[in-house]
Amino acid sequence: MKLLDKYFGRFFGLSLLCGLMVFLLAATIWYGMAQVSWFDCYWIAAVIIACWGIGGVTGWLITPKEKVSQLWLRIYVMSVAAYCVGSILFGGWDPSVSGWTIMFIIGFALFSFPFALLLGFVNHKIYPTNNRPN
Repeated sequence: MKLLDKYFGRFFGLSLLCGLMVFLLAATIWYGMAQVSWFDCYWIAAVIIACWGIGGVTGWLITPKEKVSQLWLRIYVMSVAAYCVGSILFGGWDPSVSGWTIMFIIGFALFSFPFALLLGFVNHKIYPTNNRPN
């Protein structure tokens, strides 16, 4: 689909909101388990929200108009792929911490899935049924 579609802004905003909710969920669980606060680490939030933003744009661009019902899944896959590629390119692959990097990638994928489902539910509510091609 094109970036000039009138629904793009809504889905991009929802993608960024999903990224923020993933950060809040992960920070809350991390604080509950380890008593370490991520709420003052703005760069972690920025990375997670940026990955959802990248996933939102690329998922929107690669989804054909005939398959708009798969938009949420493509946004989810692209955001996880963006996080994975970013972790590989910019993360420290020191042997002592590379296991943690893999765990954070898996954790990002697991924490993001419920919000991707929420995005799919909102997809069916926002994108009108009468505008969907047969």
